[in-house]
Amino acid sequence: MTWINSIQTTILENPPSIEDRTSVAKGLVTKAGVIPKNISVVLSTGIDIFLQPSDSVAIASELEAEDALCATVNNSCASMSAAIELAMHKIKEQPDEIAIVTSSSVFNDIFRDDKPVSYANGVGAAIISNNKGGLKIEKIAHRKNASFFGLKIIAPMDGNPNKLTFKENKSNALWRSYRQEAINFPVEVIKDTLSEHGWSIKEIDHWVLHSSELTQSWASALGLNIELGHPNMGALTSLAQLDNLIVSGALMPKNKIAVLELALGMSVDIVLLESE
Repeated sequence: MTWINSIQTTILENPPSIEDRTSVAKGLVTKAGVIPKNISVVLSTGIDIFLQPSDSVAIASELEAEDALCATVNNSCASMSAAIELAMHKIKEQPDEIAIVTSSSVFNDIFRDDKPVSYANGVGAAIISNNKGGLKIEKIAHRKNASFFGLKIIAPMDGNPNKLTFKENKSNALWRSYRQEAINFPVEVIKDTLSEHGWSIKEIDHWVLHSSELTQSWASALGLNIELGHPNMGALTSLAQLDNLIVSGALMPKNKIAVLELALGMSVDIVLLESE
């Protein structure tokens, strides 16, 4: 089995720098007492992959992980689950190998339908290993529906690069179909994934649903009587919510956690975790 041993995230007032990214990873590794030579993979996630050299290489260098495989995973807001699964495959059956998965949230002002979207900038990192402790990764499932590729684009608002807006095609039935499918499809994937793993909706102690205006719709469709509200942090969203859950003290031994990530396109990723 593989575990998410430790998580550290930080919300920032401004979009993070490479120093912010390396700092959170180094702080987490130092705190956990990880030996640099045991770090075999460093993965970074997010949509801000314009840095040269890539942030994963810069982070690995700062961690003195000289032999680590470095890569950037870009699947928009569903990047974290993909990075975790890649890390799991890289360290499979290697008890001494450690994976570091990092992420960052880079937003300026985001608008949807001319209304501001709740967002936050930040950085985060997680330690993944086959050593027991933290959150046990029970299952990761990925489902895709490419029917809506290109329906949305992000563009500067009124020519201002500091204000981004989602430009959406709402002039035909495709838009209405997308909106409904963005509710139905994730709910279907959650139910299928839980059923395949032998868990039921009622057994889930904590839900981590990707931040969007659809969050409450998902909760209602699943029959959940919970209030959910977390700023959109892109690929960092699920990691930030898991960190908050751990810090809050609400997580008890053997608690079951279901994580839903949704990326435009549409890509739905589910991660099932159990606390130790």
